Amino acid sequence: MRILTLALTLALTLALASCIAPYHPVLSGGAEARQIRRDVWHIFIRGPDFPSAAIAHDFVLLQAAQTTLARGTHFIVLSPAASHMATPGEGLVIRIIAVRPGKPAPAGAINADQLAQIVRARIGKD
Repeated sequence: MRILTLALTLALTLALASCIAPYHPVLSGGAEARQIRRDVWHIFIRGPDFPSAAIAHDFVLLQAAQTTLARGTHFIVLSPAASHMATPGEGLVIRIIAVRPGKPAPAGAINADQLAQIVRARIGKD
């Protein structure tokens, strides 16, 4: 009787375990940058795994800042698709520029280093 109970318990456990959805990490989609021209980039969401549109926006902005810092200091948003930043494949088109120390940035230019610090603090990503 004890072996039968153990066998049934094991069979039930295995049956229930097979019903569990596979693990997918939160935010596995992430944001991506694709180069359009030498200084123009498309920054977009890769998947729908973000818990909110606000977090998706933050990851697009962080990716824009990181992409800019690898190539310059500031960026200008060319297509303000803010309403679509949470939709996979949609996002921002930015132009990366380098502003020399002590020189003013052009109107509308966003300091990538400052933006990265703000967004990292907001999402808790060091």
